[in-house]
Amino acid sequence: MCQLNEYLQHLQKASKDYRAITGTNGVPSSSLVELTQEHMRKIDALRVKIRLEEKKVEREMERQQVAIADRKMAELVRLVASSEEWGEVRQAEGLVQVALKGVMAGLEKVMKAADYVRLRTLKGVWMF
Repeated sequence: MCQLNEYLQHLQKASKDYRAITGTNGVPSSSLVELTQEHMRKIDALRVKIRLEEKKVEREMERQQVAIADRKMAELVRLVASSEEWGEVRQAEGLVQVALKGVMAGLEKVMKAADYVRLRTLKGVWMF
């Protein structure tokens, strides 16, 4: 989970860097004053595309967070806690590993999607 937090912080930094380059709230930064109208139009189009893709990633991350905290996971936590009392830890550990494998696959999917958005952003900026 620590790696995920670091990754999300890195993604937020990249997003902030992009916004600093392209300006915020539609107001261009000083580095964009000399760009042509065509460049500004392309930057605005890129901004819209990237924002939509960022929202998709955010929704998927929210979905993953809900899945982590759903009823089945809560029941699994209770099962593990009660199995520790009765010495049946091995069976519970197997169930935990299966559950975590699914959660990690979902989080990996979110991280790949975030990487894709960041890559598309960089490619879009470099095209100007």
